[in-house]
Amino acid sequence: MTYYIIQSLKTGSPKYIFDIEGKRPSWVFDDRIEEAYKFSTLEDVKNYLSKFDPKVTEFWHVYKRPYDHDSKDIGLGKDYKTNNNIPEENIREENEENNSKIVWYDLFVDFVYEKNPNLYNDACEYADEQINMFK
Repeated sequence: MTYYIIQSLKTGSPKYIFDIEGKRPSWVFDDRIEEAYKFSTLEDVKNYLSKFDPKVTEFWHVYKRPYDHDSKDIGLGKDYKTNNNIPEENIREENEENNSKIVWYDLFVDFVYEKNPNLYNDACEYADEQINMFK
């Protein structure tokens, strides 16, 4: 079973979130890593991290467990906190979701055009004007 843990290196000694209840997390040290809170998905981790000011989480790192050790990985493996390390499966899911939105939008636009071409044309002009305002 894959899960994610959050580690802090702020004090120099690794410690891990073990309780997420309350305003601030509880932590355990490296020798009790097995007690670390196990987030089911990377999305769960991001939702949890979003509750805190980025200055608070500056020294926090997100690790996937278990991981396939790569010779480029050090310590616990890749840090999944940064967007550069989003797993390919999450990118695929996000792309599928975005594609579904595009298909829905295309169907919506086609319907509006069929039912009321003038409204469609007015909407296109409005969208063009709004986009040009930000250029």
